[in-house]
Amino acid sequence: MESMTGYGESHFTIEGFKFAFYLKSLNSKYFEVSYHFPDTFRWFEFRADELIKKRINRGKVDIFLDVESTQPSQNVINLPLLNSYEQIFQNLYNRKKVSIPMEVLVQLPDIFEAKDIAWSQYLQKFEFYYLRAMAKLKRARIKEGKKIRSILIRKIRDISRYNKKNSIIQKRDLKEQETVFSEKLSYLIESNKELLEKRLNTNPSDFLHLLWNIARDDFRYFIQSDATEEIDRIHIHLDEATLKVDMKEPQGKILEFFFQEILREVNTVASKTRNIDMNRNAVYMKTSIEEIREQLRNIE
Repeated sequence: MESMTGYGESHFTIEGFKFAFYLKSLNSKYFEVSYHFPDTFRWFEFRADELIKKRINRGKVDIFLDVESTQPSQNVINLPLLNSYEQIFQNLYNRKKVSIPMEVLVQLPDIFEAKDIAWSQYLQKFEFYYLRAMAKLKRARIKEGKKIRSILIRKIRDISRYNKKNSIIQKRDLKEQETVFSEKLSYLIESNKELLEKRLNTNPSDFLHLLWNIARDDFRYFIQSDATEEIDRIHIHLDEATLKVDMKEPQGKILEFFFQEILREVNTVASKTRNIDMNRNAVYMKTSIEEIREQLRNIE
């Protein structure tokens, strides 16, 4: 498991220039990369994009390249421009050859230009230090991911414990309700014995309909208060989520879906039961689920 939050940097020097790669990532629903390179080094963005997409799947990543010169810039004479100036002076003085004095030369506009460095020849060095910064970023994300995993495992165990408590309470309540319902149904049948016998003798198909009308409310409560199916589904989802937490591949979005479903099942359990202890356990479970979902927003 890997967090989406991390930071990494690397420093190196080429031809008297100090370079530094700074990579920082934050949580995001998608994979986003922003490059902050000087114009002279935008040629490296394409390669940087290829490398990072192979190693990071999700998160907002900002990549900075800082450049600082450690020595004065090296200027050279702009020879094409100098030749143009010489041609102008030759035409001006009507001479085949003109020697421009040094004091005049240094004052000519744009006669000196900064020496161009073919930075692309150092591609491998740029890649090496870029990957070094990315490795530090990955280590930070993995370290943070381990902390998040510990929190998730602990919270999943808490939810599982409360779900098992609800399962025990549900089974006990169903037995009690079954006994009460059986006794009440027997009472209702006995109380309406003559009417039921008459219907049974005259119109047998109408007997069950009449019995349903007499015991409808009690029967509905007995059926609708049974949350066994939801409790079992919560258990299944928790087992699956535990397996996903231990996988090396990115599972953030899948886990978000699982806990969304678990929250829905817990809400259904809370709406079905009238048991105070089950409702209290459901509140504890929902609290843990919200804490888990908050952590899931920061994992890849």
